[in-house]
Amino acid sequence: MEEIISRLIEIDKNARESVSEAKKSMADAVEELEKIKLKLREENEKRFAQRLEEEKEKQKKILETAAKQIEEKQTETVALLEKMFEEKKEQWICEIVRNVTT
Repeated sequence: MEEIISRLIEIDKNARESVSEAKKSMADAVEELEKIKLKLREENEKRFAQRLEEEKEKQKKILETAAKQIEEKQTETVALLEKMFEEKKEQWICEIVRNVTT
């Protein structure tokens, strides 16, 4: 009988140790998962920041190109207006004088 009680105590002790080890393993696994989660979050944030910077540069180039095209078009328009003015200046002056004097 004493042998059975000793054996039951031994089984209980082993079971408690197994449960304790399992809890420790689970806590270690949870801690490791938290580290992995934090690392992944940091990597994602870095990738997002990099993509954001790349997109910012891309949009900046697009806007610079558009601004340059607008500036070129404006320069062309001014040149055309100046040419038209030089070509029609005398005619317009004559028309204005004629309209004022008649």
